[in-house]
Amino acid sequence: MSRDFDGVDDVINCGSGGALDAINQQLTVCAWISPDTLGEGGLGRIVGKMATSTMNSGAWAFFMIGTSGEGGLRFQKNFTTTNLTASAMSTVTTSGSMKHVAVTWLGTVQTGGVVFYVNGVVVAKKGVQTQAVGTAIGDSSLTFCIGNTLDGTRTFDGRIAHVQFYRRVLDINEIRAVMLHPAMLATGSIATVGTNGLAGYWPLGGFSSPEPDLSGNQFRGVVTGAVYHVQEAPVNETFVVSAPQMGY
Repeated sequence: MSRDFDGVDDVINCGSGGALDAINQQLTVCAWISPDTLGEGGLGRIVGKMATSTMNSGAWAFFMIGTSGEGGLRFQKNFTTTNLTASAMSTVTTSGSMKHVAVTWLGTVQTGGVVFYVNGVVVAKKGVQTQAVGTAIGDSSLTFCIGNTLDGTRTFDGRIAHVQFYRRVLDINEIRAVMLHPAMLATGSIATVGTNGLAGYWPLGGFSSPEPDLSGNQFRGVVTGAVYHVQEAPVNETFVVSAPQMGY
């Protein structure tokens, strides 16, 4: 199951818990998405901490982007002088099926510290790449949102499921593991961020609001809009992705 975002004003607000902060902090964001378009303003948010559409006040975001008709992904983080920006173009839009997307960040100023994955395969970065200048600005005052900015100006357009936020960089094998079995790293001492780094896991099954956080950290997601949608691909908690897509 998944949540369907309308591209207008839907959002899931997961609060501003300290474990969801990203300042000079390694992180990994994973999600299953099925976008219909690039979203509101052509910049539909998948996950991020942004009060408005402006990349300031410590904001960071993982979102949709388009260049010359090619849909792709972008990660940005607010720094004191120049923001970090990295983009990867890929066929992730209007595909009609769910695709697993992920971004990892080493917490550094270099764009090389950002890596994008689609269906468990590293996607080459192209388009806008901007090395950060200055120091990363703290985001503790900002709200962690799925599918939009807090003010509702960058709505995702399509379905999102199984959003995960880790406070460390997952390697490619771990990303493939959680892609095929989203609960793979959400086991054992799941509330201990220092052990496996999992800070939040929202399946987005669409059965309740607030949406549960299965990380154990209780960052429940308050839903505005984003209705239940039947589209997903799991069979017994395992997603069906063909071998060629995974690069095996």
